[in-house]
Amino acid sequence: MVIFCVVLLEKGDRMRLLLCSCMCVLCVISLGAMQLQHITVDSLLSPSYECVRKQKTQEALRHFMGEVHQGSLWVDACCSGGGYRAMVATAGFVKGLQEIGLWDSLCSMSCLSGSTWMYGPFMAKNESINVFIDQLRTHITQESFFNNLIPTLSRLAKKIEYKYAQIREVQIVDLFGGLLADRLMGELGRTAQTISFCDFNDSLYIDNYPQPIFTVVYPEVIERCCWFNTSEYHHIEVTPELTHVAFSDIFMPTEQLGVYTKRDVVLSELFGDIMQTLTLGSLLGFCGSAYAANVKEIMNTLIESLIEKFESLSRTDGELQRGIFLRELLASLKAGRIAPGRVPNFTHTDDEEICLVDAGVVCNIPLLPLLERKTPLILICDASDGLGTQEGRYPQLYKAEELARRFALPFPSLRPEHAERIHDCAFVFKRNAAGALDPMLPTIIYFFNTIDKGTFEFLYTQEEFDGIVNHMYNAVVQSAESIRQEISEKNS
Repeated sequence: MVIFCVVLLEKGDRMRLLLCSCMCVLCVISLGAMQLQHITVDSLLSPSYECVRKQKTQEALRHFMGEVHQGSLWVDACCSGGGYRAMVATAGFVKGLQEIGLWDSLCSMSCLSGSTWMYGPFMAKNESINVFIDQLRTHITQESFFNNLIPTLSRLAKKIEYKYAQIREVQIVDLFGGLLADRLMGELGRTAQTISFCDFNDSLYIDNYPQPIFTVVYPEVIERCCWFNTSEYHHIEVTPELTHVAFSDIFMPTEQLGVYTKRDVVLSELFGDIMQTLTLGSLLGFCGSAYAANVKEIMNTLIESLIEKFESLSRTDGELQRGIFLRELLASLKAGRIAPGRVPNFTHTDDEEICLVDAGVVCNIPLLPLLERKTPLILICDASDGLGTQEGRYPQLYKAEELARRFALPFPSLRPEHAERIHDCAFVFKRNAAGALDPMLPTIIYFFNTIDKGTFEFLYTQEEFDGIVNHMYNAVVQSAESIRQEISEKNS
């Protein structure tokens, strides 16, 4: 195309020049179409994932059921936000699923905020669930999240310096995400700060993990009139392979999420071999951005330490351009300009960048990705704040129902008389508004945590940690036969 246009230009023909311009525009449009292809529900899982993972899950489901399992039924899991409380509850939930033999039967697990803090590090470390829980217990019972920051900063410094060189502001989610990575994946050493979500692609197939679906939202300002605007939130689901705006034709390879392509070409010459893809730590920061905002005051301690660290770097670093970056960064930090989390825009809006926000601001249970995939049976671990043990008290599930209605998705009735209790902390929802069984509705098995622990608390006692883990573990294990019954009924 380029050679053809050059030939036309050399001939000096005005009409040909116009034709050349049109062809170039069409070429750009075509390239854009290659990037933002049409996506269907069936293609949300890649062919390789369909071929490998679903074959494994069907075999595992037959083993779990203890009988010849026929049909195309699959099972997914969904874990809520809720800070460290959700992280710990998700660990107990996963341990319970492994204990009863259902973990290998899961195709996907959608996560939000605190549950991403469990599942991301769990996959990254690739340890057994018992070893992972022991390490997690040590991390959050022996050291406060914000203590002993200086050693962490030596591992964060170059990453934050590079990020600032890209966008000229410090994003609090990068600081927060870097701390999360260091606190939850410290056993990995420097890899904790460089590993990306895309690195999980191989382990999905080799090590038998359910596909992780991490969820965030981005706000779009809607102008209602000259003096009144509102924000509409759009859900984004991120898997190791694909980032997708829910219920749209917009998607992109996850390896391109957060990459400032034009700027990175120049910066790579200054900073060397630094990962340009959004790191797992930064993604965990985006997923838990509500918590980053709420601990902003505490993060001032981190900022002071960063200033100290970067002042030291600027004295010892002989590269002029990097020194300029460091001085600008220092001035920005002292001025208090800490920006919300942003990435290059890949959506339908015209903005250069979009903010990614903790999806818990809309609904704390990330059910939408699984409803969009038309999952027949969904297991939920809800560790949201303030849950009780009485029927009718599942506020986040009601929010999920409202979202399902908004997108015209089938959803079972949540009326107390239609809920079937299978455990003190578990219900089954599978009936329609008339109370009848409907094969078009997903069956939802809803487990919830009732042990109270503040959402913004980052230090646990061993008793508090073990209490939440064992609570969710026991709820799942003691409901094993009920789960088998629901799978059998749904599959019949």
